[in-house]
Amino acid sequence: MKVSEAPAAEPEVYDGLVVASGSGGDWHVAPSDDGASCAIVACRLRGRVRVVTGDRLTHLAVGDRVRFRHLDQEPERGRIEEVLARTRELSRGRQGKPPQLIVVNVDQVVIVASVCEPELSLHRTDRFLAIAATADVPAVLVLNKIELDEDDAAR
Repeated sequence: MKVSEAPAAEPEVYDGLVVASGSGGDWHVAPSDDGASCAIVACRLRGRVRVVTGDRLTHLAVGDRVRFRHLDQEPERGRIEEVLARTRELSRGRQGKPPQLIVVNVDQVVIVASVCEPELSLHRTDRFLAIAATADVPAVLVLNKIELDEDDAAR
C-alpha cells in the first residue's frame, strides 16, 4: 500500500498597502496584519489579477490595498493575489493622453511649498490644489522658509 503525501498548504494570505513601485515589476508592500512580518515585502502582481476601477481597467498604484502571499522559496518576496476596492484616485491630466495616476486611497493632501529659496511657484501650487479638489480630497497648504522673506513680499 502506497502512502501519498498531503499536498503542501498554500502560504497564508496577508493584507498590505502598496508603498512604492520598484524596478522590474516589483511593488513594495507594507503588511498591515499583526501576523505578517514587519518588513516591507517586494511583490509581483499575479498574472490574472486586474485592477478595475468603475468601468475601466487601470494599473496598480501606490496606496492600493492588496492581499498577498509570501513565496515559499523566498520568504522576503511575495505575490499580490488581490487588489481591494479604491476609495479615491489622484491623477493629473495630460494633453491628448489618458490621465496619469499619481496615488490612490488618499485621505488628505498636504502641500509644502517654499516662500523663498526657491521662490514660491503659484502655478505649481494651484495645480496641486486643483488635483486635490478634482478628487474631492481635503488639502492643506504649508508655506515654509517664511523667515527668509526679508522684504515681506509673501505676507
